Amino acid sequence: YKKSTYQEANAASRTMIWGGILLLIFVVFHILHFTTGDVAPGFTFEYGAVFANVTGGLAQPVVAAFYILAMIFLGLHLYHGVWSMLQTLGANHPRYNTLFHRIALAVAIIVAVGNISFPVAVLTGMVG
Repeated sequence: YKKSTYQEANAASRTMIWGGILLLIFVVFHILHFTTGDVAPGFTFEYGAVFANVTGGLAQPVVAAFYILAMIFLGLHLYHGVWSMLQTLGANHPRYNTLFHRIALAVAIIVAVGNISFPVAVLTGMVG
């Protein structure tokens, strides 16, 4: 019974590969969904009608759930990415590492929660 113990790895760093694959699929779907209209399940895509396309597209619970899931993984990806970027730029000192982790967490939360608010607003009827 061999058990792996992680010394520095967290959920964000351990899910980078799967999160990256999901985000790639999301980007392709997002472009086909909102930019070209080639994939528009459950609503009629209208070129140039951004508000109608967003509200119509995100009114579909399965599509909204996919967007929310992708944004959760985007948040994890950003957290790890911002923290790694700060280390790469030399911002790595035991005295300030807690601050740098908090900066990475704040960026990830702001972006993820902000983007999750779109499908939530449409699904709850706040927008639409």
